[in-house]
Amino acid sequence: MVASRHRGLCTGAIRLRTECEVHYSSKNMLLLTAIFALLVLICNIVYLNRKLSGEAVIVDEEFTNSRFLGYEDEKIMQNLDKALERLSKTRNQSEHAQNIVSMNNSVTIAIGCAISTHNLNIDLSGRVNVTDLLENMSFFIHLMRGFCLTASDNYRYYFYIAYDYNDPLFSRNDSLILFGEAFQITTRNLACQGKSLHLKPVLCMHSKSPGWAQNDAMMAAYLDNMDYYYRINDDTLMINDRWTEKYIQKLSEFDPPNVGVVGPSLFCKYSSCDKSILTYDFVHRTHVEMFGFYYPRQFPEWYADRWITLVYDGVGRMKVLKDLYLAHTQRDGIRYSVNENRRAHLPHLLAEGQDVILTWINAQPDKIPVIDKPRKVIAYSLFGEKIRYWHGALRNAQLLRIFFPTWMMRIYLEPQFNRDNKLIQKYLDLIKKQTNVQVIEVSGHVASSVAPALWRFLVADDTDLEAFIVRDLDSRLSKRDKILVEEWLTSGLPFHIIRDHPKHSQSVRGCLIGAKPKLLLGLLGQNWLELGKQYSQPRRFKSSGNFIDEVVLPKVQNVALCHDIITCPMLKSTYTCHLKNITIPRGSNFDHVGQKFNEFEEPRQIDIDILRHQNSAVTCTQGLV
Repeated sequence: MVASRHRGLCTGAIRLRTECEVHYSSKNMLLLTAIFALLVLICNIVYLNRKLSGEAVIVDEEFTNSRFLGYEDEKIMQNLDKALERLSKTRNQSEHAQNIVSMNNSVTIAIGCAISTHNLNIDLSGRVNVTDLLENMSFFIHLMRGFCLTASDNYRYYFYIAYDYNDPLFSRNDSLILFGEAFQITTRNLACQGKSLHLKPVLCMHSKSPGWAQNDAMMAAYLDNMDYYYRINDDTLMINDRWTEKYIQKLSEFDPPNVGVVGPSLFCKYSSCDKSILTYDFVHRTHVEMFGFYYPRQFPEWYADRWITLVYDGVGRMKVLKDLYLAHTQRDGIRYSVNENRRAHLPHLLAEGQDVILTWINAQPDKIPVIDKPRKVIAYSLFGEKIRYWHGALRNAQLLRIFFPTWMMRIYLEPQFNRDNKLIQKYLDLIKKQTNVQVIEVSGHVASSVAPALWRFLVADDTDLEAFIVRDLDSRLSKRDKILVEEWLTSGLPFHIIRDHPKHSQSVRGCLIGAKPKLLLGLLGQNWLELGKQYSQPRRFKSSGNFIDEVVLPKVQNVALCHDIITCPMLKSTYTCHLKNITIPRGSNFDHVGQKFNEFEEPRQIDIDILRHQNSAVTCTQGLV
């Protein structure tokens, strides 16, 4: 009876406002609007009482029938308020609730959303106020209203709102203040009370690339250590409640859990909507740990949602929840152009992505033991503030668990980096939380007497180790690397050299060596710290590779295993080592040990192009290293 009265009252309020807009003049609208506001307030109070009493708010059968979802009835789109009002219908879900994952207010949900105001109906040339945003932005008109009605009380939600640096609204100096105020006003609504809602703006240094913006938002959430990630659009109307619990439950049912993607059923206004893919996707942080990104960089506009759908569906780990619905209202139309040519990237990215998923599952990285006393170490130097190196440190820490689960990652860190750089501090905090990662701050006479690029070689003085390898932070640990290192360890030789690309034209590259410390110390006759001081002498060596080539290689070349794919007339003495050709096939991305990547996990294109155009007789190439 209460539900019936509530529905009738709210329906009457909606009908009143709709009819007023059609039949009455603006002069009479002030009084009628006040009456409407009072009725809506009463509706909200009834709704809040129902929520506090534990009653569920979901959509009824009439709302979810196939005719409605097919969007044949255009009147539905003409009055989205009616859709919101439908959310208030009562249904007892006590039996169903017993099967839902228990709620926990320590669990964090990142809501990733790219916002554009290019079609916003506001005159941005003059003064803009909070009311302008509340009344004209889809984010507040649709997304936030539906969100407050359907989000669960016992979770913490963080809205990562990605905006372009040159966005018409957000490029204004007062935009973030106004948007924040509008957000706070919205969260004080009765339907939002009791929910933990937070705003996290994310500045994007690109324009009209929603795929990139959505990735930027989610990567910012990952650095904030969010648990779950829900990628949605600002012009979205949420229909069902308890979606948080249902998504989490469904992800937990995968084996292993949380390796997969789930999403809602969709209806939308235009025939261009593709219901065969997830237009909205919900994942665990495991997704970012597997791939190193949320969406591939190859998709600035469309196809990112198709990629995340198909990459998981291809290995049986994609699920559409038939009892959850979202409406893509597309109120502001399509706000960006699309490059259809980018679709060509899908086949090879899907193949690579599915291999990443299966490799992760087989490795079971969450089950690797914590190493107390390392016997094998991968060493890196980390200094400066270039994000590609900080991201590389985090990414390699993730890959360590996949390809080198019995090794420790040791980072020799510059302690004087800018602690006020919040982004770098987030990276460092997250790096330290990774399994089997050791961070050593280099200070004192070592920092002053040894060049930073050479800090990583100090691992050679740890004679308690069985073996170590040295790598660059902007390269990536891989299956190919793992195979070559295992071949070297099996050989019994004390030193290891890899040359896996025509640009590896030096006899030895400082970032592609390995050694056994006790045997190396006997060969060199002195510890690495003393050798390193020679490298720090001004202008003596061009790179760490030059240093190793001239100082170290002459003493180890006869007992070194050289994995090689090139013949290079410029090399002086390397071929006195134990030469072993690399016969491992390359992937579609022409992967090679030492391959360079940026902070978006994009490989350096010039390296790929060289390998793509090389014939079977590979020769060395001067240039980038």
